[in-house]
Amino acid sequence: MASFRDHYHRSRISTLLKFLAAACVFLYFCSVYSWLPVTGNNNKGFYISPNYVPENRTITAEDRAIVVPKTRGENIDWLLPFCQDYGCTPFVYSMEPETEEGLLVPATTQGHEAAAYLTYITQYYDSLPPYVIFVHANDDQWHNELFGPKTSTALRFLRYESVDANGFVNLRCTGIPGCPNTLVPVHREPVDDEYAYVNNAFFQLYSHLLQVPMDQVPERVGHLCCGQFVVTRERIQARPREAYERILNWAANTDFTDSYGIGWTIEKLWHVLFGMEPVNCPRLEQCRCDNYGWCGPLPSGEILTPIMP
Repeated sequence: MASFRDHYHRSRISTLLKFLAAACVFLYFCSVYSWLPVTGNNNKGFYISPNYVPENRTITAEDRAIVVPKTRGENIDWLLPFCQDYGCTPFVYSMEPETEEGLLVPATTQGHEAAAYLTYITQYYDSLPPYVIFVHANDDQWHNELFGPKTSTALRFLRYESVDANGFVNLRCTGIPGCPNTLVPVHREPVDDEYAYVNNAFFQLYSHLLQVPMDQVPERVGHLCCGQFVVTRERIQARPREAYERILNWAANTDFTDSYGIGWTIEKLWHVLFGMEPVNCPRLEQCRCDNYGWCGPLPSGEILTPIMP
């Protein structure tokens, strides 16, 4: 019969072997997935591809506006400290029937964030800064997926070379929901059935709002959700002010659908309105590389090259 000492030594050897095996697995995954971010409490650092080219310029508060629609229950305590650190000028619109004190008044409260975004564009069309950021009021949003839920963190990591090159950049890179066909959701929700009548009329709305003949309306529209993006001044001004006023007037006066249906419709048009193709569904990995510098190596060994202007 084995002695207690023999059993003890075998147990230690077994534990050591398990530890070494676990260490090997850990080192393997660190190597394979070195392109993933390092997100601690401060969310400051992440692994950078050798192909990543950092910016060597300074963007000031005068160069960036951040447009934020706010309802009474939403929290914007993060916004001013963020803008002071990041360099941006806030424009906060009250989306309440009775305007909150100190906030801007949109042309309408119909259409959720669309009303605030369009109001800002039409009001400041001739004096836009080089970049306009359009985001929701709460810093934490479920659709912010790359650096955790905070919009402020995503913006800090955003590459403005990508904004310059594309003219329009959505803060999200994951294609679902919205891609490859926004009118055919991958995961159908009860709200999709409730607003099926808006879905069915979408191409007629597309034609009316963008002033496109029906025979030129695309067969399919796909886009990254969820209404948070950065646009250049040049891309906004590529359309006349009247184009934005038309959509804003429709949002304010239509009786075809309610505020949700209005916002739902316009959210599916932002990318087209700002000059992108009707189906704007970039490859996830390339989107992360272009917009945030996560360029690899990917698990396959591929190293991507970030877009430059």
